[in-house]
Amino acid sequence: MPPSSIRFVSRNFLLFCLCAFLPIQHNLAENEPAEPSKNCLWKVANPLGSIYLLGTLSLMKAEDYPLSHAIEAAYERCNTVFLEVDLGYLNGEEAAKQVSELGMYPDGKRLNENLSTVGRSIFLETLERLGLPEDHFQSLQPWLAAVTLLALNLERQGITKRYELDNYFYTKAQYDEKKIVPMESGEAQIQLLANMSPTQQEDFLKQTIVDIDITNEKITAIKAAWRAGDTKFLEATLLKSFRSYQSVQEKLLTNRNRAWLPTVENACNNQGQPALIVLSIHNLLGSDGLLELLRSRGFSLEQL
Repeated sequence: MPPSSIRFVSRNFLLFCLCAFLPIQHNLAENEPAEPSKNCLWKVANPLGSIYLLGTLSLMKAEDYPLSHAIEAAYERCNTVFLEVDLGYLNGEEAAKQVSELGMYPDGKRLNENLSTVGRSIFLETLERLGLPEDHFQSLQPWLAAVTLLALNLERQGITKRYELDNYFYTKAQYDEKKIVPMESGEAQIQLLANMSPTQQEDFLKQTIVDIDITNEKITAIKAAWRAGDTKFLEATLLKSFRSYQSVQEKLLTNRNRAWLPTVENACNNQGQPALIVLSIHNLLGSDGLLELLRSRGFSLEQL
């Protein structure tokens, strides 16, 4: 494989991790929005304690800061911040090595040869529509092609990891010397994608393409709904791409939600020491989302 291809893959797969740890600066006078009545933030409680659960959106830019007072106040009340994944690992050389080993075909194999006729047609049409070079993807397995395609699409819109909410709270918690707990390791998250069957990988690629098309069409409305805490719109829009790909939804959302539930429950049993849990809004919504799972277990939920 040409070295340029390796550099391309490493740069784009870790797009949300590289250039991540620069502090976010914002002009309060220019950027501060009107305070919303609701946020994608919930206080989750049981008789033993409570936590704050924040649903994040991977579309943040500099203009989306500062965050609402409710979100910042929840962070200030907490000594522990739970994040979806170990960002320190994903930003390191070991992650790039793991991605290269698990996500790239051996010499001679090509992505086009490992997709169905329909999958190949959808993928190539998408590359042409987005103006992306086919050759850069041919050494990638479908799961890595999907992640790279998603990252490139966001990068073209000026969206990078620097302004992602998980990175924002990771950097902020480090500075404030708060405890940071990943819900899953970086190795596990990469392995989760790499362990998909060939059929699941192709479905993940096709689901990602649907997600990209929805995001590109409705990005302004999605961000407005997130700021307003409009979970009805967010659920209908953000989970739409999974409707035809139930196995992908089960692997990326449903199973992980169930695996995370005990951690969230234990965090609530804190005797007055609340934590902030920061996860993708996708994992919170829907009948199998964490909000419904917690509600079914008898927790009280208050949207803030």
